[in-house]
Amino acid sequence: MAQLFAPPDYNHALVERVVRYLETKETALFPFTAGFTWDEKMAFMRDLRRALGSLTDSGSARKTAAVGFIMSDDELEEVIDHWQRRGANG
Repeated sequence: MAQLFAPPDYNHALVERVVRYLETKETALFPFTAGFTWDEKMAFMRDLRRALGSLTDSGSARKTAAVGFIMSDDELEEVIDHWQRRGANG
C-alpha cells in the first residue's frame, strides 16, 4: 500500500542552511566551526559539498524520475554530527 502524504525524508531548511554556509562561511550558521582552523573549515565544507551532491544527484544516478523518488538527508546530517562532535572535542 502506498502512503500518499508521507512526511519529507529531508529537511529543506537544513539544506538551505548548508548552501548558505558554503556561500558565506558564516560561523553563526554552524557555531561549532568558530574554533576550527582554516584546514578544518575547508574539510568540513568539502564533506558538506559531497553530502549535498549525494542528495541532489541520487535520483539521476539511479535514472529514476523525480516523481516518487524519496530523497534523504541522512548523509548530510551525519557529516554535520561528525564535525559538531569534533568541534566539541576540539
